[in-house]
Amino acid sequence: MKKKITAETLCELKFPSEPRFSPDGRYTAFVVKNVNGERTGYSSDIWLSENGSAPRRLTAMGDGGSFCWSPEGKILFSASRTPEDKKRAGKGEKFTSVYEISPDGGEATKAFTLEHAAGGLRHVEGSLYLFTARTDEAYPEAGSDGFDKALEQYNSPAYRGIEDTPFWSNGSGFTAGMHSVLFLYDRESGKETQVTPEGFDVRSVSAKNGKIVYTGSAQGRVRDMRISGLYLYGIASGSTETLIEPGRLKLGFAELRDCGDVLLTCTDGAKYGDTESGTLHTLDIATKELRPLGDGAVVPVGAVGSDARLGGGMKTKIVGDDLYFVSLDRYKNSLKKVTSDGGIETVLSERCGIDSFDICGGSVASIELSPVRTPELYIDGRQITDFSAPLDEYETVAPEYIPFTNADGLVIDGWMLRPVGFEAGKKYPALLEIHGGPRTAFGEAFFHEMQVFANAGYFVLFCNPRGSDGRGDAFADIWGKYGSIDYDDIMAFVDSALACEKSIDPARLGVLGGSYGGYMTNWIIGHTDRFAAAASQRSIANWTSFEFTSDIGFNFTRMNHRTSTHENWDYLWDISPLKYADKVKTPTLFIHSDNDFRCWMVEGIQMFTALRFHGVESCLCLFEGENHELSRSGKPTNRISRIEEMREWFEKYLHPEEAQEK
Repeated sequence: MKKKITAETLCELKFPSEPRFSPDGRYTAFVVKNVNGERTGYSSDIWLSENGSAPRRLTAMGDGGSFCWSPEGKILFSASRTPEDKKRAGKGEKFTSVYEISPDGGEATKAFTLEHAAGGLRHVEGSLYLFTARTDEAYPEAGSDGFDKALEQYNSPAYRGIEDTPFWSNGSGFTAGMHSVLFLYDRESGKETQVTPEGFDVRSVSAKNGKIVYTGSAQGRVRDMRISGLYLYGIASGSTETLIEPGRLKLGFAELRDCGDVLLTCTDGAKYGDTESGTLHTLDIATKELRPLGDGAVVPVGAVGSDARLGGGMKTKIVGDDLYFVSLDRYKNSLKKVTSDGGIETVLSERCGIDSFDICGGSVASIELSPVRTPELYIDGRQITDFSAPLDEYETVAPEYIPFTNADGLVIDGWMLRPVGFEAGKKYPALLEIHGGPRTAFGEAFFHEMQVFANAGYFVLFCNPRGSDGRGDAFADIWGKYGSIDYDDIMAFVDSALACEKSIDPARLGVLGGSYGGYMTNWIIGHTDRFAAAASQRSIANWTSFEFTSDIGFNFTRMNHRTSTHENWDYLWDISPLKYADKVKTPTLFIHSDNDFRCWMVEGIQMFTALRFHGVESCLCLFEGENHELSRSGKPTNRISRIEEMREWFEKYLHPEEAQEK
C-alpha cells in the first residue's frame, strides 16, 4: 500500500536546476538541492553527466551552488571552506571565495577571492570574468582603521537613517544606499574593475567579442525600476556609450549576437502600459537604429507555476545569431528558437514545465517537471536523472483538464485533482487554489501543496482566469479591472467544476491563494458566502496602504490600476478587500511573513483585525524571518508548518474525513 503525501514529504525530495554544458560539450553539470538534516535550510551540490550517461555527484559538502565553466573545462563555484573565510563570514564581511574543481573529480581548490558579495559569475574572454555585486554606501572601507568595530556597527545598527524610497526589497532586506553593480575580474592580475557607474543599478547583461551590453539606470533617492536604458561598454577602452536613453522604452533582455548587433525586447507601452510585453528588435550599435526583427514577435518567456523547484538557470540564450528561449504557451512550456531573420522554430514542444536549459553543439539539456514528478534533467528529450524515484512509494494524482467557456466566449483552462481513495457515489470537499501574479499560469506540473491536499481527501480545483500569463497581452489585460473579469472567470470555473463533477460537495468548498491569489481570496470572501473556509496568504487587503509600504508599491499600483492613491483614492478603496470586510462570513486563516516586503504583513493584519472586529472566525500566522517566497524557498520547517496550518484549518471547517453518500 502506497504512502500518502504530506507536508513532510518535502524532506525526501531533490531539486535539480541550472544545467550547463562544458565548453567542449562533453559534460552537463547541474545543481541539486535538498532539505538539510536539520530542516533549517537546503544542501546544494554540483552533479555531472558525461555524454548523457547516468549522473554522479561532483561536490559533497552541501555548499556547491551556482557555478560556471572555465575555458579550460573546470568548474568554478563559490564557497566558504577555510577557517579564515568562515571567520570573515561570521563577522559579516562582504567577499566571495571561488573554488575550482575538475570534472574528473578530486579536491576542490581555492581559485581566487572577490572582495564583494558576488553573484552571476561568468567567463567573458581570456582571463576575464563578469560578476554582479550588491554594493552599499554605508559598508565600511576594508582595511581601514577601526574596520572591525565599524563592521560590527554596520551589521547591528542601533537605528537606520533612511533617505531612499523604496528602502527595502523582498528577499534582500533594507536596500537604502545599495546598488547592483557590474564588475570585471581579471584572473591573471587579480584586478577588479567596476563597469557600471556609481549610483547605477544593472539588470540584464550580455558580453561578446570585446563588448558588454547591459540594461539599467542611475537611481536617485527615489528609485523607479521601470526606467531603464541600454548601454555599451568596451572592454579594451573601458568607455561606456548610451545606446537607448533611459525611460524611452520599456526594455526586457538584451543580447549581443555574433553579427555584432543587439537583439532585445522592448515596447513603448502604448496599448497596455507598463504591463505590455516587449517585441523582438535588433539595434545597430554603429547607427543606433532600432528595427523590428521579422514580424517583431513577442517572446513569452515564463514558467508554469509550481512549488517544487529550487534554483535558477537560463531561460534565454544566444547561440551565434539565434535566440533560444523557454516559451510559455497557455499552460505548457516549449523551447523555441528565433532565427537570425526573425523566424520562430520549436526545439522542444509542449512540456509540462521547463525550468531552465542550455544548448551546445545542437544538444539541449533541460530541467523539466511532469504531472506526478519533481524536476529531472533531460538531454535531447531523454530523461537522465531519477531524483523523483521516492515518489513511487506515494500516492500521486495527475491533474485532469476541465476547461470551460466563459460568458465572453473565451475558453478558460482549468484542472482538478481527485482526492486519493476517491470512490464514486460519495461527496467530497473541494479547495479552489488561485495563483499569484496575476501574470503567472497554472499548468500540469507537479505541485507539492496540491498533492498534500488531494492526499488529505480534497478535490483540488485551479484555473487560469483572465489576467493570467501565456496567452498574450489582451488576455492578460486586467489593467484597472481587478476584482471584475478575473473574479467572474474564477466563480464561473467553480460553477463549471461542480456541474461536471457531482462528487464535489458544494457546501464544503474552501478557497486559498497567495500574493495576487491572496488578494483574490480576500476579495472573494467579501463578495460571496459560498466558501465555508478560506486561507489568504501574503495577500493585499488595502491598495491605499500597499502603494506606500510595499517594495514595489508605487510602481505596481500604477502599472495594474492606471492610477495612484492621490489621483483616485476612491477607486483604489473600491477595489480593496478591506472595504468589504464587514460583509465577510467565511472563517479565514491569514498567513504572512514578517520580512515579506512585497506584500507586507500590514496587509494581513488589517484584514484579520477587521474580520475579528466583525465577529468572523479568523486566525493570523506570522512567520518570523521569512519573506514573500515562504511557500517556494522558505526554511523547510516553516514550509511544512505553513501547509499544516492550512490543512488543519480546512479540516476544522470542511471535514474531509466525512465522505458522504450521494
